[in-house]
Amino acid sequence: MTVHDVLMEVAAEQANALAVTEGATGHERPCGMTLGQDLLLKGFPLWGDLFQDGDRSENWGVAMTAEDAISMWLGDDEHTNTMLSEYRSDIGVAVAFSDQIYIALETALRTQGKCRVQHVIF
Repeated sequence: MTVHDVLMEVAAEQANALAVTEGATGHERPCGMTLGQDLLLKGFPLWGDLFQDGDRSENWGVAMTAEDAISMWLGDDEHTNTMLSEYRSDIGVAVAFSDQIYIALETALRTQGKCRVQHVIF
């Protein structure tokens, strides 16, 4: 996977929100947006069925090290798929601190070629 600035930004926002709320925000986004909508709004060229929120995923958790977080996420197919799916091309990760250490990992599949969404209606 390739590190992408938008995914890094989204991961940082998510990790910080988790730290501020002590994990209460989970997979939530501002204004009730989905992760796919947030990525598109920030300019990520998301691929996949946009009616199903595109090919994107997120892992988050509390861990002392990146290795601990990865081990935790490898514990089930859904979280493993976020990291290892063939339908993901880009990645972003961030860490934030408060009562604990919060790690957010974002992955998504980018469009190929010059295909881009010009207008997004929410």
